[in-house]
Amino acid sequence: MTAFLRLEEVSAGYPGKPGVVRHLSLTLEADRWTLVLGPNGAGKSTLLRLLVGWLRPEAGTVLLEGRPVERWPARERAGRLGYLPQIPGTAFAFTVEEVVAQGRWRFGTPGPVAPYLEALHLAPLARRPLNALSGGERQLAFLARTLAQEPAFFLLDEPTAHLDPAHKHLLWQTLARLRQEGRGGILVSHDPVLPCGLFHRVIGLKAGRILWEAPGVEALEPGHLERLFGVPLEVVRRGRFCALLPGGGEP
Repeated sequence: MTAFLRLEEVSAGYPGKPGVVRHLSLTLEADRWTLVLGPNGAGKSTLLRLLVGWLRPEAGTVLLEGRPVERWPARERAGRLGYLPQIPGTAFAFTVEEVVAQGRWRFGTPGPVAPYLEALHLAPLARRPLNALSGGERQLAFLARTLAQEPAFFLLDEPTAHLDPAHKHLLWQTLARLRQEGRGGILVSHDPVLPCGLFHRVIGLKAGRILWEAPGVEALEPGHLERLFGVPLEVVRRGRFCALLPGGGEP
């Protein structure tokens, strides 16, 4: 296994809330997709902030291609890691086109953004200010910005949040295309409906620790899911998608 990103015995937290992630070790390959599942407060978003270098560990090391992630120059790091946070900032009235163009900053010039707008069906909204859009449209705009960055590896925190079923389908198609191109990523999700064949690995994270790993969504065992979420769940396949559904009993 060739490590692209690696956490070595990492512990991290926030002022007044230490130890959100504890003694966590994880290796990620450049061309593989990993899904992270876990209850609220498990440390999933913290894990992504550590991997991208937004959060410094209290102990341990985060390595990008063998070098501590914080030692990478910003432009070089942006060429390797594309991060979509759970709640991107929307303080300024940038247009969709301007937001997507921000993803091109690492190239030194804005460059064309039309392909990224078209890929996510955003071309009709290109001149609309971000603060005049729905939550789902804003989410797609920030995803397009991440695509425009053209990173080798994606870190996506709840990318289906606010998306309707059609736009979720568009997102999964986009990620499947990235996989075909040989680019990898790690994705945090609470969405109960997931593409069965996208992920090479699924990780169960709880209380800042990895409880278990599985080789794909279809391989998830009811016992593992119950340990993770505290309620019985089972995986039901429908075509290309797998749904995590209640395993029985009264609601």
